[in-house]
Amino acid sequence: MFKLDLPHAMNDEENDLSPAMRRLLGDLYADFSRLEERIRQVTKETSHAD
Repeated sequence: MFKLDLPHAMNDEENDLSPAMRRLLGDLYADFSRLEERIRQVTKETSHAD
């Protein structure tokens, strides 16, 4: 799964990812994590609104 494999791929110094690509992927992974947290918050808020 992408979400589980990405941190491993970014930390694997033997793959061909450039430092710039590692930073970009790290930023995107952080964005994805924040989005998931926001979705959890909104879901929780809307499920209690009923």
